[in-house]
Amino acid sequence: ASGDLLGELAEPIGMSDYEVIRIAHEIGLRGLTGMSFICIPPGSAVIYRVIVYVITYLMAGLAMRKQNALKTG
Repeated sequence: ASGDLLGELAEPIGMSDYEVIRIAHEIGLRGLTGMSFICIPPGSAVIYRVIVYVITYLMAGLAMRKQNALKTG
């Protein structure tokens, strides 16, 4: 894929994009105090896009967590 600087076999048994994004949403639902992205390959459009989705779904999970807390508390 264009922008895949490490190649598809950099992590042969790695998680799919969907799994990473779904886990980010679940973490958001449970809450977190901080996060960090390390080792992002420069110029990798694929990774940049996944990170944007991870942040978006994480924030959606946090918003849902807060909304549920307001409803129950």
